[in-house]
Amino acid sequence: NAPKNYQLGWYTDKQISLSSSMMPWQGFLMGIATYESAIAGTHYVLLRIPGTSKDFYVSYNRKIGINSGSVKFGNKVMVHERSTGSGYALSWSLADLGAGGTYTLEGTAISVQVLSISGDVAEVKIVAGSPTNSPVRKPSDSPVKGPSTSPVKQPTTGPVVNPNKYGWRIWFKQSDTSRSDGVSDVHELDFHESNDCSDAEIKPEGDFIASGSYPRESLYPKSAFDDNYKSMWGGRSVSGVFWLGIMYPKNHTVSCINLHQLNTNIATRIYIQNMVEGVWTTVHTAQGLVEGKNTIRWNIGPTSKPSKSPASMPSDSPVKKPT
Repeated sequence: NAPKNYQLGWYTDKQISLSSSMMPWQGFLMGIATYESAIAGTHYVLLRIPGTSKDFYVSYNRKIGINSGSVKFGNKVMVHERSTGSGYALSWSLADLGAGGTYTLEGTAISVQVLSISGDVAEVKIVAGSPTNSPVRKPSDSPVKGPSTSPVKQPTTGPVVNPNKYGWRIWFKQSDTSRSDGVSDVHELDFHESNDCSDAEIKPEGDFIASGSYPRESLYPKSAFDDNYKSMWGGRSVSGVFWLGIMYPKNHTVSCINLHQLNTNIATRIYIQNMVEGVWTTVHTAQGLVEGKNTIRWNIGPTSKPSKSPASMPSDSPVKKPT
């Protein structure tokens, strides 16, 4: 578990310690089985919140590869505690959280919020403030066993599943960008119903979603939807793929987007995708994108009702051709 990994000095390049002055903090967790594919500075294998008499640890128990045999709490965000320090100590499991789960650290006003769980990546937010009213699961009565001392093998890569039902996003591969190091920035992204983007943008009323971000709050996905061209999403890829968008409580008709890219870290081709009833579908592909403002429009035709199967991360080819 995370306290033992910290005690043993494992994954030091992909762990972070948060003080209250760094909160609210929002970022991405990956499991030990996908450690090798995690991007240092973007993804973390463990998150430590030091306290006065005890420290708290947050991690993602990704059930895949060397961790595929997990009997309990697979693909959940775990919260542990142990006494302060890095020497030997018993650790305790406090909570296992799915997407949308929240846990308030005992004796504090700090809450752990799971914004989404998408395959290999869990997006979490750590907030210091008034405790929530969400129920707290009582810790187990037995201490957590120590970890194995065997080395961690390189992981396999599994599909990315989004638990929400409606959304719009742009999706593109590393080969669709001007760089080759997993970096691509978006200064502003607007979704419009009209075919020429002349109407007001569809108000962001759901959760922002993205592949990965540079670990600074001003570069998180929300900065691409704040009507400020000077701010930006500092995009980072996951397994060679980028995506950026919004999940909505209901479906919206979109036939035009404005995409602003104001530096050289740009996408030259994107796939515009709509999620309905949990299924991502590519409705338009735009190529030849440039630095600056790109207005992208397409005609809307009749579409068939999507299947009920879970949504998975697109393959290297578009998910579906629009009807």
